[in-house]
Amino acid sequence: MPSIRLYQSQGSAAYRTHSALFDEFVPWMDKKAVAADLKAIYGTCSLEIAEANLEHFDEVWSDEYPHVDKFWRNNWEDLTVFFEYPKDIRKVI
Repeated sequence: MPSIRLYQSQGSAAYRTHSALFDEFVPWMDKKAVAADLKAIYGTCSLEIAEANLEHFDEVWSDEYPHVDKFWRNNWEDLTVFFEYPKDIRKVI
């Protein structure tokens, strides 16, 4: 299992979520809703559901915040490596 890659990717997921929300990408009035939709992507139980939730994010937010959607799509492989591990392990990570 790619433990080093997982560490980097999981840290990157947290950083990228924060970056996408708090580095002037999303205005204050939308941060809560955008954060909830991003959490639905990285907080789900499977890669397939995460992909479906990314599509939902695209439908809802890509017109208003295309840079956030593009950011996640461009880094998708690194952001989803933790789905290779069982759910109980992901909670610890």
